[in-house]
Amino acid sequence: MKGGRERPDGKVLEWVISGPGPELERGTVPFFCGDVTPRYWRVPFDPPSNTQHPSTALGIAHVRVLVDEKDIATLSNQLTSIINSQPITATETETAWVLNTPSTLSSTSGYKSLQLIVSTPKQDDEHKALKERGPGVYEVALRVDKDHGSGSVSTPYGKIVWHPE
Repeated sequence: MKGGRERPDGKVLEWVISGPGPELERGTVPFFCGDVTPRYWRVPFDPPSNTQHPSTALGIAHVRVLVDEKDIATLSNQLTSIINSQPITATETETAWVLNTPSTLSSTSGYKSLQLIVSTPKQDDEHKALKERGPGVYEVALRVDKDHGSGSVSTPYGKIVWHPE
């Protein structure tokens, strides 16, 4: 499905969205949004402060989706078809893909490979989240400056992880 909007300066931003058909429960398969127009029209790199964050976040390292054990094989097959790429790892409890992202948008962009991970719960808090909220995004890992340090924090909506470069 095509989408877009016009900026106040008259430039038209366009994107394409793919998502699951009506036969799939909302939230069980992610939707994808791909820019058609240049990214710097949407997120200008100049001044450099536009791409710098106090947390030193440089981009997303991975997104992890929790699913029930009975659904992981089906969802993994669906995502392999949608992504049009074989997983880099695939077990009975976890499947991961490297998603294509711009490798060099600017010298300050920090973009590197992004992984999509689908897994079954590993710990009690993950089992609880899946039971209470159902399948969906549970963890987002941010690439951060190597001096930031590693760690994670749990929120009411999932987990944020800092992944030093």
